[in-house]
Amino acid sequence: MNIGDQVLQTLMDAIPAPTFYKDADLIYRGCNAAFLEFIGLPRERVIGQSVYGVSPPQLAAVYHQADKELLLKGGVQIYEADVRYADGSDHRVEFRKSVFRDAETGAPAGMIGVMLDVTVLRSAEAGLLEARDRAEAANRSKSLFLANVSHELRTPLNAILGFSQVIHDEVLGPAGNQRYVDYAGDIVRSGGYLLRLIDNILDLSQIEADRLDLEIAPVDLSALIAECMADIRIGVGAGTAVSVASETSDDVPCIETDSAKLRQVLLNLMTNVVKYNSPGGSCVISTRADADFLETQVQHDGIGIHEDELQTIFTPFQRATAKGERAPESFGLGLPISKTLMERLGGTLTIASAVGVGTTATISLPLARVAAPEGDSGHDGPRNREPSR
Repeated sequence: MNIGDQVLQTLMDAIPAPTFYKDADLIYRGCNAAFLEFIGLPRERVIGQSVYGVSPPQLAAVYHQADKELLLKGGVQIYEADVRYADGSDHRVEFRKSVFRDAETGAPAGMIGVMLDVTVLRSAEAGLLEARDRAEAANRSKSLFLANVSHELRTPLNAILGFSQVIHDEVLGPAGNQRYVDYAGDIVRSGGYLLRLIDNILDLSQIEADRLDLEIAPVDLSALIAECMADIRIGVGAGTAVSVASETSDDVPCIETDSAKLRQVLLNLMTNVVKYNSPGGSCVISTRADADFLETQVQHDGIGIHEDELQTIFTPFQRATAKGERAPESFGLGLPISKTLMERLGGTLTIASAVGVGTTATISLPLARVAAPEGDSGHDGPRNREPSR
């Protein structure tokens, strides 16, 4: 063995993974100490042998065929196999083999291979996949449970609200005591709060359980925004000094989407305008279309959201307000539900905010879903693009 061969052998023996190389006839011409430990044979029983002389027949045939294909095609070959080491232990091994060529002719001169033990890695991956599957099954069960419970709670709660409203309004005659009327009003308000919470949980559970059905149809976005603004003015906005105005033109194209789901998103965003605004505050709703997307912005000059809370506003039951401000009555579900609904509709919802300046919510839907005029096939499909800010 000359000095070059000694250096090569020393280098190979320093590699902890079993390593070997063969000539063009697929005869072993060298290997390292780790390979000898794996195979359980002395070096002289390996060098000069084919794989049939060192491996069990059933495995030798697989290895030999793989080596022949590698020499024929060249390049690098990677595959996995279950092998038994000389000490009797079973391992999952990744084989990485590569062809080397004659310096003068360029013809394949042989191949070199490295065996990487991936037993622990594959076992860990299998454990993670099993844990993921269990977690997903548990999450589906939770969502189904919440959906069923929420549905069952709504029936008696509606009865409570109905009869409480009858007492409060003294529909069947005087209650006889004003305190009874006031208590009935408290029941109606508290019950309404609870009913809205149940409705939100039901929406969330349906989304998580993939039970959300979409009814896609042409929607007049300008008219839908006007309806939502009217609902806000007579609902949560009644008695407040917050002004809500629209800069949406009447020529906004009719878009194909789920009207009820889009309405829910718009109402959630407009409700936040009232909840998180100061008396005398204002909100402007605008819509524009470009070559790819139809975009609607709900912009208001409310208290704003602190930068570190912008990362959690889309997490269920998380509420964000400016530092030092009292959090309004809220479940922390409006934005998470709205974001998921927009994604199911093929769009996006983004929030930009600064404390003391205000907040801008932007919803964007791909124009691929815009209802095509008669005789026009429309776009082929949506294009991926971040909505402008």
